[in-house]
Amino acid sequence: MDGKEVKHGLISDESARKATFEEKKADLLRELEELTTLYGVTGCAIIFNADGSSPDVWPSHSEALSVLEQFRNLPPEEQCEYMLDQESFLVRDISWLSDKLEKEKKKNKMIEQQLFLAKCITAKNMHFPNSLKNMNDMSDLLKENPGSITDKIDQAKDENEEE
Repeated sequence: MDGKEVKHGLISDESARKATFEEKKADLLRELEELTTLYGVTGCAIIFNADGSSPDVWPSHSEALSVLEQFRNLPPEEQCEYMLDQESFLVRDISWLSDKLEKEKKKNKMIEQQLFLAKCITAKNMHFPNSLKNMNDMSDLLKENPGSITDKIDQAKDENEEE
């Protein structure tokens, strides 16, 4: 992708819509051909046109029937293993994004604690945390990263001795 935001909606100009459809269809079929060639997998595509003409079938009608027959011969559990309806897809993505959000919150909290500690260490007259929350955060930080904190203290001492 080129990073442009794509508007999803019906293209109002019919000739532009047909041209875009043909482009996207060609892109899809090219990608499908690459997938089957590079990874040795079987695949097919059946694309119904809006104009009601017969569908486009890739790679050929007989090969598409063969792929569909292979799929039908799988046990029902295997057929459904990777299928998602819209709700399942959204639930999975929301769960994944929630986990990612929690990791980012933890990372941000750690950075804030380290920044606060660095300010305390490098200040000429030390201002210690004045709330219980700040003290608990500092305690957690000291438990999790004792090495980096002693490095910062040593660095601050060296800077003070140079002055």
